[in-house]
Amino acid sequence: MGKLKSTVLLVDDSPLFLRQAKAMLEEKYDVAVATSGDRALIMLDKVMPSVILLDYEMPGMNGKETFEAIRRMPQFAFIPILFLTAVADAAHIKDVLKLRPDGYILKPVTKSELLKRVGEANGEIFWEN
Repeated sequence: MGKLKSTVLLVDDSPLFLRQAKAMLEEKYDVAVATSGDRALIMLDKVMPSVILLDYEMPGMNGKETFEAIRRMPQFAFIPILFLTAVADAAHIKDVLKLRPDGYILKPVTKSELLKRVGEANGEIFWEN
C-alpha cells in the first residue's frame, strides 16, 4: 500500500502555466487546479490542500483578494499559501509581502525550485548533499 500524497491547490489564470506546474508537481503530490480565485474558493469545498500556490495577478478576484478570503475561513486559515508571480518590481513585491504569505515564488520557476518550496511549506525536511 502506497503512502498518501499531500494535495497542492494550484491557482492561476494561465492554462499553460497550470499544465506546466501540475506536471512538475504531480509525481510527488496530488494536484488540484483552479483557474481563478472564485474557483479556488469553490475547490476548497472539495479538497483539503496541504499547500496553496496562488497567482497574484489574475482577472476578477486577484491573488490578494483570494488570499484574504482564504485567511478569513477558519477551516483553511492555517494552510500555507505561496504566491506565484511574474512581476518582479520592488513595489509589487512589497505589496505581496505585506500580506504575510508563507512564501513568494517568481515565475518562471524550475521544477527543482517548485518542489523544494512546496516541500518546505508542507513541512518536509530536505538534506543538502
